[in-house]
Parts: sequence; C-alpha cells; structure tokens
Amino acid sequence: MDRKGEIGLRRGTVKLVAHHAKWAEYFGEEKQLLLKILGEKVLDIRHIGSTSISGVPAKPILDILAAVETLADVGAFTQDLNKIGYVDKGDGGIPGRRFFVKGAEAKRTHHLNFCEMNSFFWRSHLAFCDYLERHPESASEYSTLKVELADSFPNDRGAYTAGKEVFVRSILDRAMNDTCVPNPLTMSEKTLLRSSTHNPGARSAEGGRSRAPEQRGNLRGRSRAAAR
Repeated sequence: MDRKGEIGLRRGTVKLVAHHAKWAEYFGEEKQLLLKILGEKVLDIRHIGSTSISGVPAKPILDILAAVETLADVGAFTQDLNKIGYVDKGDGGIPGRRFFVKGAEAKRTHHLNFCEMNSFFWRSHLAFCDYLERHPESASEYSTLKVELADSFPNDRGAYTAGKEVFVRSILDRAMNDTCVPNPLTMSEKTLLRSSTHNPGARSAEGGRSRAPEQRGNLRGRSRAAAR
C-alpha cells in the first residue's frame, strides 16, 4: 500500500504507512469533484490530517476540510454527496462540523469535514498542519508517537486517538497562539482548545470505543514521554 500510495483502511483499525506524494494528487482530484458537485456555496476546500503533512506516516485515509458560510448550507449537499459515495454522519460527536465518510467499512478512503469559514474548527485544523510543516522537529516527534501508538493499538482507533491528545493539544496551543496567526484565540476558544473533542487529533467520528478515564490518563503519560 505504501509503495503505490493507495488509500483505504478498515473502519476502527490503525495501520500507518509512509507518506506518499500521491496523496496530494488524490486530494486534488477529490477537491475538483467536490467543487463540481457542490458549487459556489463551498468557500474553500483543504487537505488536512497527517496525509497532508510531508514526511509524517499516516493512516491511508484522506482527511478533507470544506468551508461554508453556515453549517445549515450543508443540508442542501447531502443528496449530491451521497451520489458520489459519501455517507452523512451528522456532527460525528464534534459540535461545529458536519461529517461525511466515503468507502465501505472494510476500506474507508475519505473523511470529509464541513465547518464554517474562519471558525475555530477551520482555523485550528489548518494551524496544526501548517505548524508541523514549518517545524520538522515537531513533525518527527509526532511521527514517533504515532508509530508507537499504532503498534500498541492496531485494532483500537479510540485508544490510538486518545494517546495523541496531549501532544496534539500542545502543538495546537503553540500554533494558535503564534504571533503569525492572523486571528488570535478568544477566551472561549482557549477553553475549547483544552477539550479533547476540539482538536485535530480527535476529528474522526470513526475513532472507535473511547477509553475509560484511567486508561486515558495512562496514555497521556505515554504521550508526554514520547514527546520529550
């Protein structure tokens, strides 16, 4: 899979492959398809997640972020998205977005997130990816942590995601408070930043069963050790 850059992974499982240049090509093709189907109400479409970050190993599923003026606009897209293979998952347990998936459960290929333009969801996801692109040392630390967690939890995506929370929030805190960021965090957004359901590492509605609080605590400790 990593040799050819193919995408697709069974729902709920974790398997990382080396970053591949073809992922950017696949995103470009899907972006053009979405723009053709959805028209002018989609304000922008971006490639997010680890498949968008150079050198970072990733689950071979494309994460896509699409901006709209208001989430109410997404209701008009549902049938058209269904025609090209996307299934509506509501907000996927994360307020402030609409979430769609593409591909059978045995081979999920795309995660499509709609959010309002310049919302916290929009800005935080772009800031996270941009920060890791600009800071290869942090991207390397993230890669090491991801590989460790993938080896530990190949069939538990919820545990894999929970194990990344501390590191992801630390990166996002630096990225969103960077003086280069045009729209600094508000107090309410800083509160959201501390929430595990409002960071890029928790974006997937298909992360599987959540960890119990004491298990999450153990994973956070492991995350800190891997990030050092």
